[in-house]
Amino acid sequence: MIEAGGSESSVARAIDLVRPEGTVVILGVFQPGTVFPYTEALTKEARVVSAMGYCYYDGGRDFDDAAALLAGSPDLVDTVITHRFPLEDAVEAFRVAADKRSRAIRVVLEPSPG
Repeated sequence: MIEAGGSESSVARAIDLVRPEGTVVILGVFQPGTVFPYTEALTKEARVVSAMGYCYYDGGRDFDDAAALLAGSPDLVDTVITHRFPLEDAVEAFRVAADKRSRAIRVVLEPSPG
C-alpha cells in the first residue's frame, strides 16, 4: 500500500486496507501531531516504510518503484483513487480534495468523452 495523501485519514485508510503482514510506504508529508494508527498497524503486523517521494537511491528512484508497483498491480489504482469527476466539475473536485471529511485519497478529473 502506498500512502501519499499526507493526511491523518489517508494513513488510517492505508493501514485499514493493507493486508496482514503487508507493507505501507509513507510518501505523504504530515503536520506535527498527526495521529498514526499504531494499534491497527501492530495488530496486522504491517511493515511501515517512510520515504521521500521523489528521492534517488543506489539503482533507482522511489517514484519509479511506485509507478512499477502500480503498473504491475493496476487494481491498486481503484484503492488509491477515491473520487472521479468530469472536467466540467473541477470546482467541486477541488472542494472535495481539500475537505478532510470527504476521506479523499486521490481525486481525478477526467475529460468528457468525445
